[in-house]
Amino acid sequence: LLSRFDTDPAFKKLADTYISKVYLDNTYLGHSEASFPDREEATKMFLKEVENYQEYSILIPVFKLGREEVLEELSKNCGEVISTSDHRLRIRKACGLKGGEFSEHSDKTARIRTCLRQLK
Repeated sequence: LLSRFDTDPAFKKLADTYISKVYLDNTYLGHSEASFPDREEATKMFLKEVENYQEYSILIPVFKLGREEVLEELSKNCGEVISTSDHRLRIRKACGLKGGEFSEHSDKTARIRTCLRQLK
């Protein structure tokens, strides 16, 4: 990868750029070619995985923003209420999302719940 700084024009532009922080995800570093499913396929894979655990409670760690559409699809697919934060409910409303069923975190009866995912 470092050799690309000498040969790749996109990397050469970085030589004169000040970078204060670099976050490295080494998850696929050992793979010569990483292949990721598109969003639609990834959502289908996620829904299928959740279907395999219908008799279990599910806790889904999420960041403060993002994955609203995936959670909506999950609720519609399972026909269940998802318990999530008031903050995420406000985001759904601001985005105009109206599908699925959602309740605030105080709903302890929901089988599927979200929690805030925090970076370490």
